[in-house]
Amino acid sequence: MTRVVIHGMIENYQAPWYDQMRQAFLDTEDSNVIFVDWSKTNHFPYTQVTANTQMVGAEVSLLINELIANHGADPQLIHLIGHSLGAHAAGYAGSRIVPRVSRITGLDPAGPYFEWTDPLVRLDPTDDQFVDVIHTDGQRHAQLGLGLLQPLGHVDFYPNGGLEQPQCPKMTGKIWNAIINALNNEESLGKVQMVYLGFVDTVLCSHLFSVYTFTDSIRNSNCSYVSIACSSMEKLTQTDECSRNAINRMGLHASSFPQVSFYLSTQDANRYPYCRRQIIMLLKSNSVYTRILSFNGSLQNVEPVSITVKTIPNQMYQPIRQVIIFDIERHKSVTLCPTSEHHLRFELC
Repeated sequence: MTRVVIHGMIENYQAPWYDQMRQAFLDTEDSNVIFVDWSKTNHFPYTQVTANTQMVGAEVSLLINELIANHGADPQLIHLIGHSLGAHAAGYAGSRIVPRVSRITGLDPAGPYFEWTDPLVRLDPTDDQFVDVIHTDGQRHAQLGLGLLQPLGHVDFYPNGGLEQPQCPKMTGKIWNAIINALNNEESLGKVQMVYLGFVDTVLCSHLFSVYTFTDSIRNSNCSYVSIACSSMEKLTQTDECSRNAINRMGLHASSFPQVSFYLSTQDANRYPYCRRQIIMLLKSNSVYTRILSFNGSLQNVEPVSITVKTIPNQMYQPIRQVIIFDIERHKSVTLCPTSEHHLRFELC
């Protein structure tokens, strides 16, 4: 397998995440890893960098077309991986490679100047046989969101809803607007670069979480980033509408679907490994499932469950008659029945 990795803005081949990803691939499979270093053309102003991604994609396509045409490379064994602006560069490359390679993975593709634009100028499902995308920083750009929420692939994954990642610092829109205004002011470029580097650990926390979870999926054989097809994180965690929908695995082992969005919860961004086993609890009142909760756990060690119910004034409390806990990854479940008069404590039936 040949993995071609393309970084984003203000990065180069010495980016720590690249070394971690490269080592993960080399430790777990027989592969070639090609890192595209376009660091001489990925600096401010941002408007120029967005245009440069097309040139990067064109150059990558020339290399891969040469490998296929004259050096026996199998396009079915080539995988393009791009982070941020690199995701769109991978899309440009994929659309120009003949025949199409097997897969493009977009890791939190850049949002500013790309969201809701023509598919010709951004990553989209027609760029390859299989396009999968992980969204981790889809907040509005005025709130420092560097990614986007728009679905761009055959499958789009939204860990923790895809907006901001748990335990990543929240920044104010004023800072982002100040940076954006400065990006197009050449006299301020030196100062802006210093500001950017100073915010790497804060502004980029959610943006880089896509890279960290993808890299973890390469090595992690104990947890598979199981995701559920759904229309939103709220629907997944607060209703039962999606509990029996299709499941997928975010990261290296993702499978293709006909343009479906998947949601999942993970550990906090500062808690490695990030994968969280998807155990879902359904609380059944009469014939209606009223609540879904996702949490860490194992069906092998289910203990008695106690539930605290907060009633709403003027609404009659419907006793919980059954608790069903699903291990989505293993397709197993256990059922708990009430053992107390008030239906607030449950044990295995």
